[in-house]
Amino acid sequence: ALVKVAKAGDELFAATGHARVLRAMGRSREARQAFLQAASEFESCEGVDHALLGAAEALRDIGEAEKALSEYR
Repeated sequence: ALVKVAKAGDELFAATGHARVLRAMGRSREARQAFLQAASEFESCEGVDHALLGAAEALRDIGEAEKALSEYR
């Protein structure tokens, strides 16, 4: 499904979708990297803030609450 979304033109959503799946699987470190990659790759796209928030949430998941809080800001 994410491939179809990307082909339909919403590559940022597909990239963050992949990261969300990793996070849901408990693979928060990989998810964080995927969110950061999406944010970097699509930095000029509207909605990139969702990738940055996802990266912060993944930090929280791995016990880095203080770092996550600073990224939320």
